Amino acid sequence: MKRIIILLICFITFSRNNFANEILKKTISDTSRIFKIDNFWIYGNEKFEYISLVNSSNDTLKLMACSEFLCSPFGKIKNQEKIKASLLKKFKVIETKKNTSNTLGKYTILSLKSNFSSLNLLFSNYTGKSRYSYVTSGNIVDSVVLFDNKIKIGMSIEKFYTQFFNNFPNDLKQRYSVIIFSPCIDNIPTHIYSFKSGKLTTVKFE
Repeated sequence: MKRIIILLICFITFSRNNFANEILKKTISDTSRIFKIDNFWIYGNEKFEYISLVNSSNDTLKLMACSEFLCSPFGKIKNQEKIKASLLKKFKVIETKKNTSNTLGKYTILSLKSNFSSLNLLFSNYTGKSRYSYVTSGNIVDSVVLFDNKIKIGMSIEKFYTQFFNNFPNDLKQRYSVIIFSPCIDNIPTHIYSFKSGKLTTVKFE
């Protein structure tokens, strides 16, 4: 009986230690999505692999981040043929440049336009398995343009925060009129979100 009690105590101790270790591991891994502004801790959601504060001014919040959304803001689009079935289907291709040389790698550069919004895209087989974005630059100002992350022109800044953060502090929600996501790797454009009167007015890629 005494042996059983000892084994039971050992099992409980091991279980508690194991549980504590799992919590510790989770906490450590989650710190890759935690940063601090003033006295507030802010938690990026699961869309981010990594996010950190670059700087915070009176009206601009700049963050460095790694996220699939930064690579593919309109969903996965592998080539020009896939555009018609994508979130960019309302855009018209107004210019196309192609290179078929195997020396430099085959690529296609597209200029797209929809109402007052414009995008420049690059599809290439030269990148291989490296991570890159098909969007090279652009300016989105029309509410009919839909993003993969439920982002759209005209949405409130409160709703915008819920798409990227688990608990953005209420005291900071009206501070910023410009929010910038700077990518943590090359070949991905910076995302710049501009707000006016609490509504998203412009999204720039540059």
